[in-house]
Amino acid sequence: SVPVSVVSVMPSDAFGSVLCVLETLVRSDIFNADALGGCEDENYNDQKPVHLWNGGPRSRLLRALTVCYKQCSLEGRKMELCHATMLRLVQHSPRLWHLGSVLDVPALEWLNMFPKKLWELGACHPEGSRQILKVMSGVLARSRTMPKKTESGASVSKVANELVALFHMEVRGGRHLFGPFPSWPADTQLAVVDVLFHLPCLPKVLLSSLAVCLNVDTG
Repeated sequence: SVPVSVVSVMPSDAFGSVLCVLETLVRSDIFNADALGGCEDENYNDQKPVHLWNGGPRSRLLRALTVCYKQCSLEGRKMELCHATMLRLVQHSPRLWHLGSVLDVPALEWLNMFPKKLWELGACHPEGSRQILKVMSGVLARSRTMPKKTESGASVSKVANELVALFHMEVRGGRHLFGPFPSWPADTQLAVVDVLFHLPCLPKVLLSSLAVCLNVDTG
């Protein structure tokens, strides 16, 4: 049988309280004391208990938030609470999210998850997609000066290529498959534009996909 996660059985209000405590700890001076010295170990296994993870307290807390997020149902209230917590951390604690710094692991983990989440949410849940896009913008805004020839830079480039699915893809047989972007409301589309603005580079395949999406009537 498939094990039941704690997150799945926890009431949304209680889960929100847990996230509030976690956010407070992440942003506290006590848990930030070790963040500026040394280098976090990027090779961690989130299947292990938290106390066995590598890295400092703040890094482990951020990884715990990531594990909680992965256990949330796609369209549920708990995922919305996670997005809100992530966004506040990005907006109010910018030093947490500079890619290539000692705490790039959680930031890259989130960015790598988000393109798939956006595709899964599709056109029917624009508000959830907008929350994700705002978190992405917040992280990417602090990565524009990051050297491209680094592991972090390569990861961001991979994310940029995966965003193609939001716009347009030509699939087998020459058929055109459009992503959720044309069906999203204006505020969610503008959130996409903000993500594109903050990407360190725009791959040609992404620009071509966007161009087709903007010039073809999908309705």
